[in-house]
Amino acid sequence: MSREDLGTQARYQKLWNKAVALVIDPFQINGKSVGFEIYRANFKTKKWYSVPFDIKGHLDVRMLPEILDFMNPIIEGKPAYLEYDE
Repeated sequence: MSREDLGTQARYQKLWNKAVALVIDPFQINGKSVGFEIYRANFKTKKWYSVPFDIKGHLDVRMLPEILDFMNPIIEGKPAYLEYDE
C-alpha cells in the first residue's frame, strides 16, 4: 500500500482504535483463499501488518450476486467508490 494509504489509515486508527484496511484481490479467490487480507498500520515503523482472521459458518449463496456486483468493477479496474468531487 502507498504512503497515502498509510496516512489515511493513520487518521482512521486515531478516530477508531479498531479500524482496519481491507485489501481485496479477486484474482486470489481459488477455494483456499477468500481473495482479501486485513491489515493495520504501525505508525512508528511505518509498516503494515496482517491481522489474522477466521471466517465462521458458511457463505449464504444468496449473497453472491451482491458480492459480484461489488467486485466486478474492481476486477475491471474501475473505482469501487466515487471520489468526493464526483
